[in-house]
Amino acid sequence: FVGSSVMSVEANTGDGYTAMSGTSMATPGAAGVAALMYQANPDLSPFDVRNIMQETATYRQCHYMFANEPCGEDLIPKNRQNNVYGHGQVEALPALMEAANRVYGFTLEINVSLTSDIGTDNKIHIGQTDSVNFAVAGDAEKIQWRTWDMRDEWMDLADFEPGQTSFEVDHGMFVDRLQYLPGNNISGNQTLLVRALKGDNASANVAVHMHIMGDEKLMEQSDAGSYLGLAIGGLTVLVLLLTCALVVVALQLRSARGGVFFLSGEQYADDDDEAELDDEDSVEDEG
Repeated sequence: FVGSSVMSVEANTGDGYTAMSGTSMATPGAAGVAALMYQANPDLSPFDVRNIMQETATYRQCHYMFANEPCGEDLIPKNRQNNVYGHGQVEALPALMEAANRVYGFTLEINVSLTSDIGTDNKIHIGQTDSVNFAVAGDAEKIQWRTWDMRDEWMDLADFEPGQTSFEVDHGMFVDRLQYLPGNNISGNQTLLVRALKGDNASANVAVHMHIMGDEKLMEQSDAGSYLGLAIGGLTVLVLLLTCALVVVALQLRSARGGVFFLSGEQYADDDDEAELDDEDSVEDEG
């Protein structure tokens, strides 16, 4: 990467800038290109990043400021390492385009834009009832999203239908995704990546910096309330059944004390009641 006479900040120089040289100046530029490549295609491995930078670099001859004699390998018409410039000068745009094309071709026909409000800290704060909202143009067929964690993978947005002009990613979806990434805290700062797909082409990735508040989904709390409601309902039914049973038993005991009870649809009486009934029958006969 360019590392000679790179302008940087410096105090007491009049305009606040000065030219510096060395790997300290080249490394930030190379790291910035790598970050753009990861944004274009988070599926890249560090090996991929290095190879793409090498493959798209501009070859430089190995002599430098006439201090080195020309190298014989300079005559070989291909990018290969030499002792001065390595694989050549890194070219940011070709490296970025090659990174994006590893999976999908890049197209400007479809576009995704953020519509949620950004806070003063340049982040979107997401609570249990919140979501990140987007607009999409260009008749996208599919929306994919992922977190910045390199162990994560692109996944389709299940609720999106082809032709829709907006979509959202809510708090619960982040919880579901982040809880399976080892060592990754759900609450705190996170980065969301989204893209739209149409055929074999993809839109530019949109990176959204967020601050997630809460490790649990609102759905889980609702489920807990539902379970509590079901438990209370079950206990209420049980109490009603027990009450009905007590009422039935009380009525049976009362009928037994009255001397009359029913079995199989026939009326029976105890011995004392039978005597009283016989007396009543005798009176009726005499009448």
